[in-house]
Amino acid sequence: MRLLLLPVLSIFIVLTGCDKFEGDQTIPAYLQVDSLGFSTDNTIQGTANQNFMDVWLYVDDNLIGGFEMPVQIPVLAAGQHKVEIRPGIILNGISDTRAPYPLVKPIVIQDYDFIIDSVQGFNGTTSYLDNVEFVWMEDFENPNLQIIKAHNSDTGMVRTNPANAPGAYLDTFSEYSGISHLDTDRHYLMLVSDDGTGQGFVFKRGDFIFLEMHYKNNLPLVIGAFIQKQDNTIHQRSFLILNPTDHWKKIYVNFTPMVNETVDAVNYKIYIEADKNMITGNGIVMLDNIKLVTRPNL
Repeated sequence: MRLLLLPVLSIFIVLTGCDKFEGDQTIPAYLQVDSLGFSTDNTIQGTANQNFMDVWLYVDDNLIGGFEMPVQIPVLAAGQHKVEIRPGIILNGISDTRAPYPLVKPIVIQDYDFIIDSVQGFNGTTSYLDNVEFVWMEDFENPNLQIIKAHNSDTGMVRTNPANAPGAYLDTFSEYSGISHLDTDRHYLMLVSDDGTGQGFVFKRGDFIFLEMHYKNNLPLVIGAFIQKQDNTIHQRSFLILNPTDHWKKIYVNFTPMVNETVDAVNYKIYIEADKNMITGNGIVMLDNIKLVTRPNL
């Protein structure tokens, strides 16, 4: 069992322990959690494929801790208690920065029956919270892409061809991915979100704001935002760098702190940047299942 000893984050609760429980029980009950399921309406919410690494366990509204799955969690409780499970993610791809994902519903069982010195398996499926807004999505299944090349970019992004091409992200609802090639004549890539109006996205300070994305690349990728200020100036803010990977990975980019800090912003455009000069040889960038999702922090 790995207990996650996490740094303090401004928007999440830090760990507590089992000392919330009173009494003289010394032999725990054990909760076995191997994985957590997720479901979506693919048409309006995109892929159901998440990368929940951790489980955050609450018993009677007391936080027991965050644990990396699969895990067998000891709990000093017996009989019926309220159990709440929250799926956990790695924030911004940084393994030491983990938290419950604030855009999904917790799995709650009001009368979970703990049995002392017994291992009980827990299986559950969750979904997005009802008040989550899908601000921008691009899954590359439609030929009319919602991600465009910037004016200074040497190349853009197209769909893999044909359907179900080798190397693409393939799934029940996924036959295509986005792909960009960088070479001697196309050495710089800058992709920008397209909201259909050219005006960018408007966010409320205090809301949770996350970019979900699958990616595969052989050169570093920069994720950032163009921020239009009230004086009509545009500020380019690099947010994080994704290292090369030869297999598909999922990233959760937490833009919440950036938006909270930018008090004079009018709107935002998300960008993805790569430069062939960072590697020897040609570069390939592949993306899929892009989602910019928000919800009020109620």
